[in-house]
Amino acid sequence: MLCSAELELFDLSSNATVQFLETIIRISNSYGIFHKYICLFLCVIGIFANLVHILVLTRPVMNKSGVNRLLSIIALCDIFIMISYTFFIIRFGFMVDLNNPPVGYELRWIVFLMIHVIVSIAFHTIALYLWVATAYIRYKSLKKLGSKWNRQDSACPIFIVILAIILVLCVPTFLVSNTVSCKKSFTQNKN
Repeated sequence: MLCSAELELFDLSSNATVQFLETIIRISNSYGIFHKYICLFLCVIGIFANLVHILVLTRPVMNKSGVNRLLSIIALCDIFIMISYTFFIIRFGFMVDLNNPPVGYELRWIVFLMIHVIVSIAFHTIALYLWVATAYIRYKSLKKLGSKWNRQDSACPIFIVILAIILVLCVPTFLVSNTVSCKKSFTQNKN
C-alpha cells in the first residue's frame, strides 16, 4: 500500500530517468520470455549436482568431518528448494496462458504456493546459516587441529538448533498469508 506522504523513488519529471526506467522495463520484459527455460534448466542441473555432492560427502572417509556433514545438509536444503521451484515454474510458468491469464487458481495450487514460499525461505535461510556455521568450524579447526567443532557428532546439533530458530522465524510468514475465494462464474469484459 502506498502512502501519499512517502517520498518518490524516482524523479519522473526528468527525461533521463524516464528513459532509464523504460529501458529497464524493456530488458525485463525481454528476459521474462527466457526466464522460465533458464530456471528449469538450472534447477534440473542443480539437483543432480547437489546429489553428486551428497554422494561424495557421505562416503565413510568423508563423513567423519562435521564440516562435510554440514555441507551434505546444505546440498539437501538446496535440492528441496530446487525441487519446489521446479514444480512452481512448471505450473505457474509453463502451464499459464499469458494471453489469457486465469482469474485465480485452485485451492490445492494456492496451498502449494504458500508451502513453496515457506520452504524456499526456510531452507535458503537454513543453508545460509549452515554456511556461517561451516566457516566458524573451519576457523576453529585452523586454530586447533582436533577441534571439538569438527567432530562428526557436532553437525546434527548445529543443524537442529538452526532449523528450530528458522522455523520459529517463519511463523509470521504463515500468519500474514491468506486465500481469497473466487467464484467460477466470474467473467471478464472482452472488448
